[in-house]
Amino acid sequence: MNLLNALKPQQQKPIEEKPSEIFRPSATLLEWEAPERVFKKYSREFYRRMAVILIFFGFLFLFVWDIVVIAVLGIVFFVVYTFHSIPPRKVIHKITTNGIFYAMDYHYMWRELKSYYFEKRDNVRYLILNTVDPLPGRLYLIIDKSITNEQITTILNNYLSFDEKPSTNVYEDMMKAFRSTVKLKSFSVED
Repeated sequence: MNLLNALKPQQQKPIEEKPSEIFRPSATLLEWEAPERVFKKYSREFYRRMAVILIFFGFLFLFVWDIVVIAVLGIVFFVVYTFHSIPPRKVIHKITTNGIFYAMDYHYMWRELKSYYFEKRDNVRYLILNTVDPLPGRLYLIIDKSITNEQITTILNNYLSFDEKPSTNVYEDMMKAFRSTVKLKSFSVED
């Protein structure tokens, strides 16, 4: 008898479904076109000086037989050269009722974003959005000149909180210190 009961198919309890979040049709509240990243073109003199410095450190690390550091130095030079020689593409940023479309490719829902603030560096205005997840952590959107901060604030205050004093991490503090000590503007080419 136990053997027959074991072979009978067991009745399973119905799985309780969680109510899913309701997505409404998205309406665009604000849209603008901007470059994907800031682009500065540097002169050949900048790349020559950078190459001389990297070759010096490369020989220094070659005596210590630290090939990994030499490879990292080469990769850093290649990345800097690539970012400063290839112009960025134009992308469209959208603020909608469901979230933010970042660079036409990524959609962040309002529940994935925490707060926002504005920053201006090198005559470029940024809308910086803090994310809930540690990666990416922050989204940097370049703001078009025709759009004011007040227009964006009016819309975003309905969904996110404004950071009056945004917190910084160790990486950002190191980058600020590096920017203040190394003046790369003297090597830039005027467009």
